[in-house]
Amino acid sequence: MARSHSRKGKKKKDDDGLLETYRKIRKPKPPPSRVIPDKRRKIEDRTAEEEMEEDEKLKNREAEQVRVHVFVKGRVQGVCFRTYTQEQAEGLSLTGWVRNLRDGRVEVLAEGVKKDIDKLLDWLHIGPPGSHVTKLDHLNEDHTGEYDSFRIVF
Repeated sequence: MARSHSRKGKKKKDDDGLLETYRKIRKPKPPPSRVIPDKRRKIEDRTAEEEMEEDEKLKNREAEQVRVHVFVKGRVQGVCFRTYTQEQAEGLSLTGWVRNLRDGRVEVLAEGVKKDIDKLLDWLHIGPPGSHVTKLDHLNEDHTGEYDSFRIVF
């Protein structure tokens, strides 16, 4: 059995005398009377000293960028080592690649901020579940910025 829904509304005569149905529309609440001051400062309001500090931080951040070439030996193939390495590197905002070598090792090339590279190296010593790292060799190199993401290479 089909129900017909009727809209409740009031009938009103307009100037021509025709009946018109209208619904009560809830009006939005007016904004509060007190104004909360905007505590954020505009970029233009920065002082010269603040701009110099910001430039110095940017230079330091660029100086912290490093590149590391790593060779991981042990039970590191067949245990999703590359996938876990990619996840770790992406979580640390690193760029580069990881691949298996024919001799059973895994090779990693990563670029990024030094403290994040150090975290990746710490993780590579342990590896993912099911792996057993016996040796980790790494070479520090100059940052090139040639990669825009971290990939698994075949």
